Amino acid sequence: MSVMNGDEFDELDKQAALLGIKLPKRTPKIPVTPNIFEKDKKIASILEKMRGKVREQESSNGRSTVNPDSGALGDFQVLPSNIPQWTKQHYGKQLTPQEFQANKDAQRAVFDGEMGKYLRKAYDLSGGDEEKIIRMGAAGWYGGEGAMKRYDDTTPQFTNGKKYPSFRDYTTGIYKKVFGNELPMPLNLCQIVCQFISLCLSCSGLWRF
Repeated sequence: MSVMNGDEFDELDKQAALLGIKLPKRTPKIPVTPNIFEKDKKIASILEKMRGKVREQESSNGRSTVNPDSGALGDFQVLPSNIPQWTKQHYGKQLTPQEFQANKDAQRAVFDGEMGKYLRKAYDLSGGDEEKIIRMGAAGWYGGEGAMKRYDDTTPQFTNGKKYPSFRDYTTGIYKKVFGNELPMPLNLCQIVCQFISLCLSCSGLWRF
């Protein structure tokens, strides 16, 4: 059985109108939208991979860590000024910085909520490119949501006069931590020379097994 498309239905309406025939109303055509379930599934997977690596980068997995320059605290180094709003939004209860530092569940809820927001935005900005999603998300965590597009910025950062890594260094570091065992190792000079000699011998017909 063949199925008529939208254009064919429109033409049928025109022909029926010319003949004075009134056709029954049809269900409006539903526009095609991206698969939001696939998007959410990918973001959830990336968030799961990033959580431990950001914690390792920010505090070396120390919940009691406090940055002496910015005052950021906890596993994920959240600024005290963000804690009341973020805990209320993502944990369901407004906490003080002291309460937040002692509450590992609240820290995880805040990280998952905020980073999840950054990753969804990064997904849309990057067209689903996984490396850019991770690096843009990391840039958002490093410098705020407005800094996400600076993920490749090489400018060193400063807090209270102390030098910190550039966005590129920070976001690349997170990406490498996430996929550390999967990224190809760069060849050293000796390996490159050996491969070049091997190729030359093979092409000249002198290489024998």
